Amino acid sequence: MNHIKQIREFVEGGLSPEKLEGIFYTSKELEENLKSVEISGRTSGEGLYIYIAAKNFKKILDLYIIQKALSEYLDLIGESYVFSNKYINLLDTLAVAQPKWLNIPGDYALKMFDEYSSVSESVSIKKWLKDEIKKRFKFSSKPPKWLQDAIWPVKNETPLTFIKQEKTDALHDDGYIYEFVDEKTGLKEVIIQTA
Repeated sequence: MNHIKQIREFVEGGLSPEKLEGIFYTSKELEENLKSVEISGRTSGEGLYIYIAAKNFKKILDLYIIQKALSEYLDLIGESYVFSNKYINLLDTLAVAQPKWLNIPGDYALKMFDEYSSVSESVSIKKWLKDEIKKRFKFSSKPPKWLQDAIWPVKNETPLTFIKQEKTDALHDDGYIYEFVDEKTGLKEVIIQTA
């Protein structure tokens, strides 16, 4: 039961979300074991596998929900573990430090959280994170006003710089085009959102 070990590692904070996602979508053993598991208050007939598959492995809130669901699964099968507060602590910190126009992708937020561990203890994580957000998440004149979720693009472990947003009538619904640029390569990325 290798999947039990991997689930325990994630719940305890030792397995990264990227590795869990890779295992989750490639392990037939994991899928077979979770698809018929029902957890009261979470699943309603779809099974734990489908419940987790509907989550976004790049969002901190969803990672916390996945972690809680998998810890409940371990409880259900009688496996012991030590629950890591990594995701809930990060959620609490981001709720205070992150501006409304930004939703830092989960893997990048975890990277920043890990970087903080090498910073002087005299600086609070919230202050450090606010300062780092200002340095890393740059925009030309003002931040984007998102129509949908505010996930900022990150390439090669570096947030792209926001250039502009424009209303577009080319789509059936009201829409905006958000333009970002990689300052190192000059390559642009466009995100389209509709209301």
